[in-house]
Amino acid sequence: MARLKRLLPQVAVIAVLGALALTLGVALGDPALEITVRAREMAFYVDGQTTPNPTLTLPPARRVRLTFVNEDIGVDHDLVLAGLGVISSVLPGDGSSQVLRFKTPDRSVDGAYKCSLHLRMMSAALRVRARD
Repeated sequence: MARLKRLLPQVAVIAVLGALALTLGVALGDPALEITVRAREMAFYVDGQTTPNPTLTLPPARRVRLTFVNEDIGVDHDLVLAGLGVISSVLPGDGSSQVLRFKTPDRSVDGAYKCSLHLRMMSAALRVRARD
């Protein structure tokens, strides 16, 4: 019984920390979707895909952490997510990067992602859609 009394404060602390972790998990929701978009050779490349300027499909009502990297040596680029109101800074072509954090709308969106400095070469479809 004496041993149980000595462990009681430790058990209480563990219970409180567990409840706190559960509360924070619910409050924070799903972790942000991580995406990296790279500007290279006058095109955009999305990590995990080999095709230049692929369609970028995002789920609705989801937090996104998009890292934009300009690997196009000597050429400035920005990243505009038309339809979502997300715009990066103009980054120099020296490997500079910027993290863009946003939440997708809870409805479907058809837009584009593009470089406002090179619209003819660097533009592709952007869609917000529920995944089946």
